[in-house]
Amino acid sequence: MKSDENSVSVRPFGFRAPRVSTSFSFSVEVIATGERYEAVCTDISEDGLAAELLQPLVPKTTVTIRMLLPGGTAPLHIPGSIEYSQDGRCGLNFLYSSPAERRQIQLFIQSIS
Repeated sequence: MKSDENSVSVRPFGFRAPRVSTSFSFSVEVIATGERYEAVCTDISEDGLAAELLQPLVPKTTVTIRMLLPGGTAPLHIPGSIEYSQDGRCGLNFLYSSPAERRQIQLFIQSIS
């Protein structure tokens, strides 16, 4: 996911997935080390999310995003990658392992839009 000045994600094939403002806690686990960090999601799109994170993470780090979406009943563990990390803000791309994961994110975004 790439972002422009308006905080709208740009898909590699050219069209945009709109971001929706939200606020919920989740954790990020670095796959290589098993380290886990708490974060707060500030914006979400079908392609990824923006978060506030106390610990800076290196871009391109592979992670597992562990979250219970507001109103959800089962936690999600979605593979992801750090897009950027600067000044306590972090961008994460979702690397879905199944269509069902993508669908859960789509349904959540629809519910808060």
